[in-house]
Amino acid sequence: MNFLNKNQLAFILDIKAEDARAKMCHAWAASKGIPNTAVRNEKEKIKDNYPDAMPIDLLAEHLNLPTLQSSVDDIQDNYLKRPASKKWILCDFPEKEIQKGTQAGKALIRLNIPKALRTLINQQVQKEIKKEWVDRYAKKDDKGRELITVV
Repeated sequence: MNFLNKNQLAFILDIKAEDARAKMCHAWAASKGIPNTAVRNEKEKIKDNYPDAMPIDLLAEHLNLPTLQSSVDDIQDNYLKRPASKKWILCDFPEKEIQKGTQAGKALIRLNIPKALRTLINQQVQKEIKKEWVDRYAKKDDKGRELITVV
């Protein structure tokens, strides 16, 4: 992977997507030697004319993130091998989603891998995560209706 979008960068840096976009706009402008023309509107959305996805090496250089490429590679190659990320995606994240759905009174809770992460990991890792979720969390009521489903 050679490019990142705002959601992927936000996931990697654990920040909001709009904050990631602001960083991307800064990096793009700095790399081109132009003034940053991106502006936030009253709803905190960034308006800009820069590319949606930017080269990782550009972001790494102009955001002072020298390990960005290795971080992306590590997520792609080792996401389920690292204890912290494995625990987060297999336990913490789905349990939080189930709790949010339960508190909101939802009849059906759908578990899905966050989109930014889905775009960073391969299909095989996604299948492993979903299989584990089905084994741990998929649940039906006594009439066979799904209460928690993995999508």
